[in-house]
Amino acid sequence: MPSTIWTDYFNEIVRLIPGASVEHGRSKAGNEWDDVVFDDEARPLESLFARKDEWRAAVDLAVKRVKEALAKQSKK
Repeated sequence: MPSTIWTDYFNEIVRLIPGASVEHGRSKAGNEWDDVVFDDEARPLESLFARKDEWRAAVDLAVKRVKEALAKQSKK
């Protein structure tokens, strides 16, 4: 799967939640990951619910892009 599917979704979540940011991590073994982190004042679920249409659109777009990527893989 193209990594842009999840990174775009993460970035949209960060945009929708005041006080959120993306934090990149790396283990001693070299594994890398990104987390959405929040400041102490953030209310992630309340923020997402307040903008549920935008959140739903972000989920729908990610699902659509996963389906497209799977369809491309099955043609190979």
